[in-house]
Amino acid sequence: MSTAYPVWTGIGTVGTVILGVYLLGEPGSAFKLACVGLIVAGIIGLRAG
Repeated sequence: MSTAYPVWTGIGTVGTVILGVYLLGEPGSAFKLACVGLIVAGIIGLRAG
């Protein structure tokens, strides 16, 4: 349970950002994409550990 909440929250956050960029035309700056990459890396790290 300790990793389930952060993993699902991270997945929801990444999904929301991706949908915002592609469907709503929000700017997808390099900084924003790098931050999303860090979230994905954190999710992978939590699942691997």
